[in-house]
Amino acid sequence: MAPPTPNINSVAPIAGLLVVDDHDLLRLGLRTMVAAHAAASGFAVQVYEARTVQGALMLYQSHQTDIHLVLLDLHLPDAHGLSGLNAFVSRFPDARVVILSADSDPALRQEALGNGALAFLSKSGDLSDLMALIRGKYTEGVASGVAGVETAHTRVVRTVPRWGLWPPPRPGPGAGGG
Repeated sequence: MAPPTPNINSVAPIAGLLVVDDHDLLRLGLRTMVAAHAAASGFAVQVYEARTVQGALMLYQSHQTDIHLVLLDLHLPDAHGLSGLNAFVSRFPDARVVILSADSDPALRQEALGNGALAFLSKSGDLSDLMALIRGKYTEGVASGVAGVETAHTRVVRTVPRWGLWPPPRPGPGAGGG
């Protein structure tokens, strides 16, 4: 007898992603892309959406134990430049915030990283960079996280523990029962 085919609809969300952008098409595209990539790996990801910083802050407040990564645009109806990032990190200092912006000014990128952004990705950048970052696979040879990675559209300088949305981290040696 053949093994049963997994029902992707029965997979419980293991992590959440909050997409903050005022463009409906971008939010829909990211939600669809993330869901498809996660499903292809046998996982599910809950994608939360907000079109303003205030909406994002309220969503994060309500679901912060489920939201593992925030993708934040810099130009929103209620925030411009780094004010949205600053509001987020001042209220939720442990939030993992990644800037996803059409603005690619190197000085702004550096300031965002200095103000607490985990990474700065350009909307015109490589899709594989974004997916690798979401999956927690953007390591460039650093097994525990992200460090000093730079491409034409991406700059990541903060070292962080592995935090990808899927697959979930496996327990280390000696962890758990037995």
